[in-house]
Parts: sequence; structure tokens; C-alpha cells
Amino acid sequence: MPCLHWITRRKSLVAAALLGPATLTPLSTWAQQATPVAPRATQTAESTARCNLTAAQDLVPTLVKVVYEVDGKLLSAPETAQGRPREHVMRGIANFLYEERFTDIANRQVVRYYDEAKADISASGRASEVRLRDDRRYVAIDPQQAGRSLRSLGGPLTRSELELIELPGGSSWVDQLLPGREASVGEKWSHDEQLLGRLFNLDAVTANDLKTELVSVTADAAQLSMAGSVVGSVSGVVTELKVQGKLTFNRQLQRITWLALGLQEERSVGLGSPGLQATSRLRMLIDAGAVPHLDPQLVAAMTPSTMAGADLLEYRTNDGTLTFPHDRRWHLHSDQGGLIVLRRIEDGRVIAQCNLKPLLQLAPGQTLSLEQFQTEVRTALGTALQQVVEAKEEKLPSGVRQLRISVIGQVANAPVHWVYYQLSDAEGHQATCVFTMSGEDATRFGGEDVTLVSGIRFASDLDQSDQPAVPEEVAQSTDDSDAVR
Repeated sequence: MPCLHWITRRKSLVAAALLGPATLTPLSTWAQQATPVAPRATQTAESTARCNLTAAQDLVPTLVKVVYEVDGKLLSAPETAQGRPREHVMRGIANFLYEERFTDIANRQVVRYYDEAKADISASGRASEVRLRDDRRYVAIDPQQAGRSLRSLGGPLTRSELELIELPGGSSWVDQLLPGREASVGEKWSHDEQLLGRLFNLDAVTANDLKTELVSVTADAAQLSMAGSVVGSVSGVVTELKVQGKLTFNRQLQRITWLALGLQEERSVGLGSPGLQATSRLRMLIDAGAVPHLDPQLVAAMTPSTMAGADLLEYRTNDGTLTFPHDRRWHLHSDQGGLIVLRRIEDGRVIAQCNLKPLLQLAPGQTLSLEQFQTEVRTALGTALQQVVEAKEEKLPSGVRQLRISVIGQVANAPVHWVYYQLSDAEGHQATCVFTMSGEDATRFGGEDVTLVSGIRFASDLDQSDQPAVPEEVAQSTDDSDAVR
């Protein structure tokens, strides 16, 4: 059972003034209204002109409370090549409460336990809720693992869970905004582009004029502000940010204990994600306290390297018939009408597409033969088929029976490689899966089809809490003309 101090501290965090009303506030007025919560040490009237802004290197475990609001527009691909992106009005409010402990301060590696992580989202008039599942509450962050730095220690996250907890202004990074030296009131300093990329979840930063300023100092705390713009990219898509922020540096704890961040973001439509025109506001309170879920011995045993599949994401179909883990380079294009379309994006382009379709359940023991499946494949491809490279039947470790046919052919005089699968289990559940790639991408793609298919399992009673947070037409970030045929 948690101690009384733990319960009291959590109540104070939840009730802290930084939370404010659960309404969306225009950024122009939000920046003026945002006022810091007093740090744990009582502030005095004493003021000085200088302050040593160096973060402690023996950071104590902390409790973190975050409220994140966003409103604006999601942009999906136009219906025609000459059309404008389709707009979908969107707004949301997310709440987080988590424990955090550094496992490697020098490399900013941390482990978190989320007591709460949920978002209420409305897009194009459709409301949805995204929550972090109970068995995914332990999360490790390792900045050295590019592209997969955030991983659940309980198993693969869904992409919506990953995006839920992948917030800007990360609590494990805010102290890096300090100059690490003594500064005078009114002094400003700029920031390393790698830091800004990690702080705002950008793959790369190409330009920025963001600066932080020491505004005032008392015996207990220093107040700072930050403003400027950051230009970078996410999955090859240009992203522009205008940033306003206020921070409190607790001189006793020697770390940032409060952050208010306002962002105006513009992002183009990408191959694996919608575009964005949005204003967001984040308030974060960091406080030292008990962290009963992050006992040092427990944390030491829960390293990502010991957790099988921690690097992967998990996808579950809307109708609850299939679930499978997948590499993070696979992105959902659509899940409509019983057809799931995934695209593998590397270096800013689609190198393969996967069409996965659950089929009607057969009577137990009834199966499709390999010869029948080959006939179906030949009929589907017609004159486009040139050669059957491989045709085989095998049983996966999961018990799923698998038929696999690899073929090559041509479409519009361009070489194409297809890999067809028919999957079934003892209860009669079945699905078909087709991977398509250009001839030149087949070598690069390698055996990724085998990796994805081997994780597919049938289920009829999956938890439906992970429904898409946006309408499916928004998830379709490109039109069909961009698909790998």
C-alpha cells in the first residue's frame, strides 16, 4: 500500500494550479495567463541579478503531472493529384501522471510508470478515447535507440499508445535547456539542434532561432522564458514550430520543476501520417517524491534488452479478428471494409505494401490446398504473372497453417514482386495477405513479409479500447495512386 505522503503528494499534483480548467485557450492569451506553481521551497522576496543554472547530476526520482491540449486541423491527402488536402477539425485534451527514475543520467535514460495516460479526442465530429493499457504502464526511454527510443517493458505498444505518450517537452529533457553555468538576468542562450529534436519529437532539425532567457531570480527559484521557431522533419515530412514557453528552475533541487509550453505547428501530409495545422498547450509539474513502482532493483531488472518485442508496435484490427506485432516502419494506410492496408516507409518513400484481409470462418478442419491457392493467385494476376518463384506450406509456432506463394511479374512494363499468404487455424479462422513491391525494392525488403506474418494470430475477443483516434479517411495519408501495385 502506498504511504500517506505518496497519496497526499499525488493529490497536490492533480490539484495544482497549472492544470486550470479543462478548456482550450487561445495561444495568445494562454502565454500571458500561464503562471508557475511555486517550487517546494517557499519563495522569498530576495532577488539577485545572477544565478547558477546547472542541473544536478544525481537527480532524485520524481512525480510528473502533465496536461496537454491541442486544437486545429488534420490534413489528409487530396482526392486528386491537383486537389487540396482534405481538412478535418480536431481537438483533444490529454492527462498524464507518472513516476520517473533515471537509470543513466549521462545518456538521459529513464524508466517511467504511468498511473494515468489518456486522451479525449474529437476529429471531424467523432469522439474517441485513447488510453495506455494497464500491462503497458512501464516505459523505458533510451535516446541512443534512434527511431525507437520509447518502449514499453510490458510488450509492444500500439501506434496510438506510442503517439499518446510521445509528448513534446519531455520531463527527462527539460533540464538540458539550462546553460550549465552562471547566467545574468536578461541573458539569452541558444540550443543544440539535437536537443530540440528530442524535445519536440523531430527526426532532424534543420534550422532554429529558439532562445531561452533568464527573466528573474529569487533565493529559491529562477524564472525563465523561451521563444522562437524550429524547422525540422518527421519521417521525411517538413515540420515548422513556433514556440513560447515559461519555466521554473528550483535552486534547491537544481532542476526544472515547472514548464508551460505553447506550440503552433504546421506539418505537411506524409506517406504514413496526416498533415497538421494546430495550436497546442502543455503544462508540466515535476516534483520529488516516493516512486513505489520504480524500486531500484525492479528497474535494474526491467531493461529493454531483456524484454522480447519491446522495439515492436502492435496492430489490432477494428473488428477484433486479428492482432500482430510489427516493425515501426510499417504504417497503417487504412482499415476499412475488412481490408487492412499497411505501407512500409523507409527514407521517405514507400518500398512495400501489405494488404491483409480476414475471411469468413470455415468449419473446423476445412482448409484450402496449396494447389487451389496457386490457382487463385494465377487467376488474380492474369497476364501480369511471369513466374512462380516459390510455393510452400508450413505450420507456424503459433499453430497457424500458412500457404506462401512468391511470384514475379510486370505491371506497365515495370517489374513487380508479390508474396501471397493464406493463413488458417484449427478453429477455421482464415485470412489472406499480399505483399507488393517493385522489383528494385525486393532485395531491400528481404524477408520482412515472413517477420510480419509469423506474428499474426486470430482472436475474436480482443480489447477494443484502441480504436483509431481519427476518422479512417484521415489515416489514409495518400491516395491510392501512390500505392505500390
